[in-house]
Amino acid sequence: MEESTSETNKPRKLLLVGWDAAEWTVVRPLVNAGLMPNLTRLIEGGVSGNLAAGQPLVSPLVWASIVTGKRPYKHGVLGTGEPRSDKLDTRPISSHARSTKALWNILSQSGKRVHCVNAYASAPADSINGVFVPREFILGSITAESAPFCLNVEPDSFGKSLEVLRIAPTDLDASLLLHFLPNAAKLNDRRDPRLHIVASALAETATTHAIACDILQHQEWDFTAVTYTALETISHAFMRFHPPKLEEISGEEFNEFGDVVQKTYRLCDMMLGRLAELAGPDATVLVVSDHGFVTGRSRASMKFVRDEAGAMALHRGQGMFVLKGPSIIADELLEGATVYDVAPTVLTLFGLPSAADMDGRPLMEALVGLPMPERVPSWDSVAGDSGMVGPEQLPEVDESISYLAELGYKETPSPDAQQRLNAVRDDIDFNTARSLIDARRPAEALPFLERLVRLHPDNPNYARSLFESYIACGRLDDARAVVQRSWDRGFHGTLQHLGFAMVDVAENRFQSALDHLRHVQPESICMPGVNLLIGRAYLRLRNWEEADRAFQQEIAEWPENASALTGRAAVALETGKYQPAAEIALQAIGLKTDFAEAHHALGIALMKLHRPQESAIALRRCLQ
Repeated sequence: MEESTSETNKPRKLLLVGWDAAEWTVVRPLVNAGLMPNLTRLIEGGVSGNLAAGQPLVSPLVWASIVTGKRPYKHGVLGTGEPRSDKLDTRPISSHARSTKALWNILSQSGKRVHCVNAYASAPADSINGVFVPREFILGSITAESAPFCLNVEPDSFGKSLEVLRIAPTDLDASLLLHFLPNAAKLNDRRDPRLHIVASALAETATTHAIACDILQHQEWDFTAVTYTALETISHAFMRFHPPKLEEISGEEFNEFGDVVQKTYRLCDMMLGRLAELAGPDATVLVVSDHGFVTGRSRASMKFVRDEAGAMALHRGQGMFVLKGPSIIADELLEGATVYDVAPTVLTLFGLPSAADMDGRPLMEALVGLPMPERVPSWDSVAGDSGMVGPEQLPEVDESISYLAELGYKETPSPDAQQRLNAVRDDIDFNTARSLIDARRPAEALPFLERLVRLHPDNPNYARSLFESYIACGRLDDARAVVQRSWDRGFHGTLQHLGFAMVDVAENRFQSALDHLRHVQPESICMPGVNLLIGRAYLRLRNWEEADRAFQQEIAEWPENASALTGRAAVALETGKYQPAAEIALQAIGLKTDFAEAHHALGIALMKLHRPQESAIALRRCLQ
C-alpha cells in the first residue's frame, strides 16, 4: 500500500546520540542482564552492529568523519590541537579546522530546524537554523584570553539561559559520587586523581544532558545531535579494573573500582531513555560510537600504551551503532557499516542526496520504503546558507606593523610555546599520513612521514609507518634503509628483524628472511600488527602452518582484525579448505566492508565451491 501524500511529506525527526568510546563487549553483557533497558528497546526495534572506524583512532577526527562522511585528510580535523591564529602558541582544535560541511550545516541550509550539543571541534559555534552549543561551552574550561570564541553559543541570546544549566564538579550531590566511588572520602584524603576524573566526567555529562533535554523540550526540531564523552574518560581511567580481573590489579582495587565502567554505561542508558521520551515515538533514534575500547585479557598486553604508542592505542577500531525508527527494519544485525556511512544514511532518511566526495554510503539494507537518492558531486558546492564557520579570517596587517617586522621587532613564540607548536604540527602531519594510508594512498603519505622521521629518528611509530608506506609503494630499498638506520642506532629487537624479513620476502631472499624470523619474538613487544606482519611474511614464504599460527595469535590479541582474518582465509585457500576460507573472508568483510583482499578471497573460495554467480559478485566488489 502506497503512503499518502501527507505521510510522505510528513517531517522526519532524527535524534543522533553519540557515546564516545562505547564498546559492544561491555554493552552486550549489560543488555543480556537487563541492565540497559532503553538501549535494548532500540536494538530489538531496529538494526544494530559494529561501526568500523578508520585510522587514526583519535576522537575529534573520527567524530568529524561521522558528521561529514569523509576521512580526516578530507575534512581537515587532524589533531587535538592547532596553532593559534597569531602562530605564537597552540589552542584546542577549533571548528575553523573543518573544511567541509557537517550534517548540521547541510540540513540547516536544506530548511531543517537543527540543534547540536557538545560536538568535538565545534567552537566557534556554527550559525545554523537552531541552537549550537560547542563542547567548550559545556566544559567551561577555555579562558577568554586563550580563545575568546570558545564560550559562545549560537544564537547569542541562548547563552545566558543555558549558562545556568552548567554544572561544576563541586555542584554534584555527594550521593552520586558515592554511587560510583563508595570510598570517595578516602580518595579525597589522599588526593587520588580518580575522584576528580569521575567528578569531572559526571559534571560534563550532567551539563550535556540538561542542555539537550532543555532544547528538546522547548525548541522545534528536525535533527538534534548530542555527544556524551563520559565513557571515553571513564574507560581510560577505569577499564583496567573492569572484569575479568587482571593479575596486575590487586583485589582491593578490583573491589573498589571494578564496577565504575558499567555504572557509567548504565547512566548513559538512563539518559538515552529520557532523550528518546522527549523525542517522541515517531522520531528516529541513532546511537553511535566513534570507536571501541580494548577490554578483556587484551588489556594485559598494553604495556606499550604507557610508552611510545600513547593512550589512543587503547581505542579499538570497531565502534557500535543502533538505529530505530519508522523507516528502519526491526531486530536485525547489520554487518559492514563504517563511521563514514552515518552522514549519508541520515541524509537519506531526510530524503536528501548524499555526495560523491563522501567516503561512506547510505545503509539502504537497514531502510524500509526509502528510494536510493541521487548523489550530488559535493555538498560544499551546493549554494545556500549553511552557517559554517569555515577557515579563520586573519586580520589585515597594516604597513607600520610590516615595517617593524622587517626591522626585527617581531614577536616570536617562547621556547615552551615553540615546542608546543612543533608538537601540534607533528601530530597533524602524522594523523594526515595515517588517514592517507588508511585510504590506500601511501605515496601521498610519504612526504609527511619522511619529514617526521628526519626530525625524530628514534620515534618507532613514525619509522614503522614510513616503512609500511615504502613497502606499499614498492620502494624496497627505502624500506630496508629505514630498518637499517634503526639497527645502526643500536635497536636490534623484534621489529627490526621483522622489518628485514619483510623486505627479504618481497625481494625473494627467502633464506635471509627465515634467518631474521627466527629472531622474531612477538611476545617481547605487545603491539597490534606484529603477528600480522609475521603471518604475511610466512605466507609469502608458503609456510602455511607458521602463517596461520601467527594470524591466529594476532586474532587472539585483537579479535576483530580484518587483515588477520583475511590472512587466515588466504591460508585456507592455499590448503584447499574452501568452505572455511569463505566463512573467514565473510567475517573480515563484516568488520571492514571495503576490504578488497577479503572480497577477493571470498570470490576465489566461492569459485572453488562451484558458486560462480556469488563469486562474480564478490570479485566485482573487490574491483570496486
